Amino acid sequence: MGHLQVCQTYRLRELDLRNGDLVIVNKNDIHKTIDTGVPHYERVLIDFEEDFLSIYSKEEMEYLLNCFKINRPVIQLKASEQIIVKNLLNKMQQEQLLKELGYRISLRAKLTELLIFTNRLMQKMNLSINDVDESTAIQKRISKVI
Repeated sequence: MGHLQVCQTYRLRELDLRNGDLVIVNKNDIHKTIDTGVPHYERVLIDFEEDFLSIYSKEEMEYLLNCFKINRPVIQLKASEQIIVKNLLNKMQQEQLLKELGYRISLRAKLTELLIFTNRLMQKMNLSINDVDESTAIQKRISKVI
């Protein structure tokens, strides 16, 4: 059975991040977390197995996970978009913390909502699977060597 983990974490993939950035990390991407020492700099990591969303059809799963196929890992959110994402993340953290009856259903629903929001946002920004940034291309070549 799939699982979802919502927890605090530190800097992702050696990227320079700004307040409100949404970072998409594919499970196969090379990434590293480090403590930058910057005070009051909070990050939230959502780690889930694809199996957690297995209640959906193949087409729905493909749509939900499409944001992980885009090779541009950082999306700069507008203030209004940040509010939407922060509210979803806060609700997810509460569900994970309290673990009340039905919390897994609620987590799945909120994760689904977040993935739909992210995919729609990427569509509005005209990001496609063909958007490859140089660092991702280099990482793919490195991972082939390793």
